[in-house]
Amino acid sequence: MTDYHSNSKTVEFFEGDVDHSYAVAIAPESKYSVHNMPGFIIHRSLEVASDSSESVYKGSEDYFTFACRYGDTSPNLVSRLITGPVFNLNGQVLGIVVDDIEYKFWPKKPRKEDGSQEIIHEDLFYRAGYFLKVAIRVNNLQQDLRSMVKDNDWQNGLKKIATERRV
Repeated sequence: MTDYHSNSKTVEFFEGDVDHSYAVAIAPESKYSVHNMPGFIIHRSLEVASDSSESVYKGSEDYFTFACRYGDTSPNLVSRLITGPVFNLNGQVLGIVVDDIEYKFWPKKPRKEDGSQEIIHEDLFYRAGYFLKVAIRVNNLQQDLRSMVKDNDWQNGLKKIATERRV
């Protein structure tokens, strides 16, 4: 419960490793409402290495892939689920959606006529590309917040900043 919304509850962050499991996100249904959107954690880590070495790109392991049947777009074809929490089935936040799997990562081949890039299985991209969401793990988000506010208790650090700005 919060001071302004008596029916609200404070979210609880999951502590631990994200694993392959069922999960739920909240997505826009209309201008005025949202709905629960079930899905599944497909990749528990997006850890990638450079093709020239075996070293892992720093930070790539901080993200996971959430698959869901939500490809709604706005009139300008931008995904309507740009960000939002991903919950485990116990109601704890696992991470925050930060993006869709992007076109630039989908396999392509050159067109014969003009040499431009053609998406391989374009129909699958449009069906599946919007259904795969990239999310940052909540524990990594909390580390980033601690670093930004320079306080181990990031919630307290945010309150201090808000208070200082009001004065």
